[in-house]
Amino acid sequence: ARTQSELEFTAESVKAFGAEALVVPTDLRKPEQITSAVKKVLETYNTIDVLINNAGFSPKLRPIVETRLEDWDHVLELNARAPFLLSQACLPMMIEKRSGHILNVVTAAVDIAFPTIGSYRASKAALRAFAECMREEVKEFGIKVTNLLPEPLDTPMRWEATPDFPKEQVMAPEEIAEVILSILKLEN
Repeated sequence: ARTQSELEFTAESVKAFGAEALVVPTDLRKPEQITSAVKKVLETYNTIDVLINNAGFSPKLRPIVETRLEDWDHVLELNARAPFLLSQACLPMMIEKRSGHILNVVTAAVDIAFPTIGSYRASKAALRAFAECMREEVKEFGIKVTNLLPEPLDTPMRWEATPDFPKEQVMAPEEIAEVILSILKLEN
């Protein structure tokens, strides 16, 4: 979520299922806030078992020649740099205990080239490649790294980017959540 009210709503939803939720508003473009958020989680729970890199951003879709540098930088910061920083912050704990799982929500679009999504696709392809290398680096410590490549999701970002996208071609967020839960249950 991007707002305090959305974070609180999500926390209440989690609590309704009988689980705990810790709300730590974090701007993932700021390394010091990522470090602070991970520290807060460790102070509260003493461990990190799973990291799900799910934050994503798509700038206004434009042809490459019209893509603004600030949009390029912003999408790379959130979709590739933030998962790198979050993984880097969580890995020491996972390496120490020789277990953990880092799950990255990439996109099926990394394998499909079509106009106007160059910066978004590049950022997600960078995440995918980074995670594939990370998987090789950390497997000796019992840490799993998974990349999910879902179809387009029914989110506000989806409809802001492409309001005319065919609704029958999008996944509900609950569907991807079920996939994530099944992957995480498989390791138990």
